[in-house]
Amino acid sequence: MINPKAAPPIVVMFERHWEVEPKTILNDMLPQLFEQGYDYICTEAPCDFDEGRIFSSITLDIAQTQQYHEQAQALLVKAGIKNANLFDMCFFKLFNLMQQKVSSQDYIKIAEKIKELPAAIACKALFENALKWAINIKAVDIESNKHEKMMALDITQRHVLIDKNEKARIAIMTENLLKLHAQGKGVVFICGAAHANNLMEKLTKHNMSEHVVYYFPHSPKRYDTRCDDISKCFASKVLEGHTFCLNEPDAQIRLMNRILSDIKRKNLQYKEEVSQGISHSHWLNEFFKLNFRAFIRPGFQADALWQVESNTLKEQIVQTLKKVKILSKTITLAGVNYLVIPNINHRIVAENIRKLK
Repeated sequence: MINPKAAPPIVVMFERHWEVEPKTILNDMLPQLFEQGYDYICTEAPCDFDEGRIFSSITLDIAQTQQYHEQAQALLVKAGIKNANLFDMCFFKLFNLMQQKVSSQDYIKIAEKIKELPAAIACKALFENALKWAINIKAVDIESNKHEKMMALDITQRHVLIDKNEKARIAIMTENLLKLHAQGKGVVFICGAAHANNLMEKLTKHNMSEHVVYYFPHSPKRYDTRCDDISKCFASKVLEGHTFCLNEPDAQIRLMNRILSDIKRKNLQYKEEVSQGISHSHWLNEFFKLNFRAFIRPGFQADALWQVESNTLKEQIVQTLKKVKILSKTITLAGVNYLVIPNINHRIVAENIRKLK
């Protein structure tokens, strides 16, 4: 049975983990996300972490890093360096400064933690505000024993385990996202941009292209000014047309409007089924000798849905519809595939349906 309250599209917000902007965008959009039926913000925390442990982990991390920052600033002042903006400092310059003036042993760890502190604070603020809008926080990454072993390494060594775990991480992330989506839950996933190719490929294999919207907003800043990480590390065909440099005053507002528009376009929350059908769905049934059912979307647009029984038959129907300029698409609702003919009560679509003879 078709669920008239099918989940809204999965929103994937790709990011560089040290940046504040993606979290700020989602924080500002919480009222709209709530209105569109979103229930969860998913994060790359271990999947065996419950909501309480996610919060305790990020709270402890922030407290420890703030202590690192305060101690570093105190030592820098003693060395005659005052009012140093460590957060915006190039990582190479930052860890050199930490090595020379703060710690000869833990300078890489301290530099990385300080660099990511503003983003961690923004993330916690997002999660706290999400709960106020009845939006839950869900961990979807590999289990904590593997995740913590990977994250315990410093940034210069971690990439080896990250690469080794990539396939398993993408598999478990996808499984958890699809499970929530199949339950009719609205899902937002904050995901590192390095996973973009593999995650989108995996979702596409599960026929989710029509059920996902994704974005990669970023500031003009670079983690390390010696390297353009956007073009060298994150440039890909998957992210073409989905990457947004927030280098203008209104860039964030424009992106938020784009996200909301995309969500509404793909938000197949059918209000109700027209139990007796309408003339256009009857016409389709008579012609194809199948059971197309009419469902009403918000705005009183009607779609005809047929539960796919055979991919071969589906392709034959699609090709027949194309001959009379009728668009169709395949969607998945509650784990079941449907062929959808949108807007069958629109004048032009209705006229083209009557050309089927």
